[in-house]
Amino acid sequence: MIAELREEYLASFDEKFELMKGYHEGSDWYSLELEFHKLKGTGSTYGAPEVTELCEHMETLCREKGSLDEAHLLSAIEILNKIRSKYLEGQAFEMGEDPQYLQLKKL
Repeated sequence: MIAELREEYLASFDEKFELMKGYHEGSDWYSLELEFHKLKGTGSTYGAPEVTELCEHMETLCREKGSLDEAHLLSAIEILNKIRSKYLEGQAFEMGEDPQYLQLKKL
């Protein structure tokens, strides 16, 4: 049952990505931060701690900087897509080995 719920959760990412892009285009940093916050909270619940780790970092960036560079947002979305793909294939995503994630962590 958890696997089914996780699959539904991961399927909802596309909708969330569109929301995030819209918030970024509208410079709505609070709502963008809130979307990362929601994903952070649900990642562990659905057995995807990498989502939680990435979104916690992105939430902090939004809050501390009061904005987020478009390239960084798109990078985070790409990483979330990689995580989703790995989980749908029944594999884990190794965050510490992903150069894109390591680059974001330096911010």
